[in-house]
Amino acid sequence: MVFHTEEFHDVLRIWDGPVEKGILLKEASGSILPSDVHSTFNSVVLQFNTDFFTSKQGFAIQFSVSTATSCNDPGIPQNGSRSGDSKEAGDSIVFQCDPGYALQGDAKISCVQIENRFFWQPDPPTCIAPCGGILTGPSGVILSPNYPEPYPPGKECDWKLTVSPDYVIALVFHTFNLEPGYDFLHIYDGPNSLSPLIGSFYDTQLPERIESSSNSLFLAFRSDASVSNTGFVIHYTGVC
Repeated sequence: MVFHTEEFHDVLRIWDGPVEKGILLKEASGSILPSDVHSTFNSVVLQFNTDFFTSKQGFAIQFSVSTATSCNDPGIPQNGSRSGDSKEAGDSIVFQCDPGYALQGDAKISCVQIENRFFWQPDPPTCIAPCGGILTGPSGVILSPNYPEPYPPGKECDWKLTVSPDYVIALVFHTFNLEPGYDFLHIYDGPNSLSPLIGSFYDTQLPERIESSSNSLFLAFRSDASVSNTGFVIHYTGVC
């Protein structure tokens, strides 16, 4: 199967049953092949909306029909994992995300049967790279929003890092790719943007290891409204 649309602008939405029921099964755009979709009704509606600009290859979708006797496999979220495999009515499954990602939705879902319909309640969650956050653990991962996909245009994301009082923070860059001259990562030696500026980083050159002078750092990511690159992966660690 094939799936390639202009990300964020040309979007395919798949609805479980009539659109007016408001049960959205999938919203997809970009070049990553979406996971399989299973309805709980005897009909689905596909809506494809495009803008007036860039066109891509599009998509080819195959469908089949079956009789439900249990809930469909809810899958494993990209950049996450799950505990539990049973899909009978009353069973539950628990999800968690990889380091650097945040769970969108409930961590625990249950299989529900109403007459001949079997469905998960609530909907299975997803794992996303969030736009900013407050990080207080002894170590962690900072990802550009939407990673590993290109970061969205027009983003303003702030991360505040705080470790134990007697520690400083070391940043190690593993991936770095920002649009030169337009998208920036500003790093401040302290708790906010009024703290001394360590540096403003862009382009594809991997920054050297950075170490704070105190137990806090402030990172501010800014992207313009046009070109998006792959972004960054940064590991932070509290150092005694």
